[in-house]
Amino acid sequence: MRDLLNEGKSVTNVSAIFADYVANNCDGSRLVGLADECLAHPMDTHPPLKARLEAMRITMGSIETAALMTSPENCAIRLIDHYEEIEAELTKMERALMEKTGEVSQNAQLRCPACGKLSPVTADSCGCGFRFGRYMG
Repeated sequence: MRDLLNEGKSVTNVSAIFADYVANNCDGSRLVGLADECLAHPMDTHPPLKARLEAMRITMGSIETAALMTSPENCAIRLIDHYEEIEAELTKMERALMEKTGEVSQNAQLRCPACGKLSPVTADSCGCGFRFGRYMG
C-alpha cells in the first residue's frame, strides 16, 4: 500500500489488493519444504507442521490443491454484510495514519488516465467522471 501510494496510485481496498497478490503468487513451489520449517516461539505449544501431518497420516502432496486454493467459492468474508465497504473504510483509515506518520506523502497526486488531470491520491474519481477503480488506479 505504501509503495502504491508513493507511486501516485489510488488504493481504495487494500484487502482486495492483498487477495489478488496472493491469488497471483501461489503455486506448488510455495509449499516445498514448508513441512520441515520450524518457527521457534516461546509461547508456541504446537508441534511442527510435519509432526502434525504425520500424526494425521497426511502428506503435503495430498493437500496441495486445497492448500493453494486462495479464493474458495464460500469464503468466510462473505458472512459479513457489506464487507467491501468495511474494507474500503479501513483502507481509508490506514491511508490517513500513513499520511499522519509520514510513511506516505499527504500531497501525493495521481494522474487521470482519461483526461490527464492530477487529483489527490485520496480521490475516488476524477472531475471528468473517470473512476480510479476498486483496487488501484
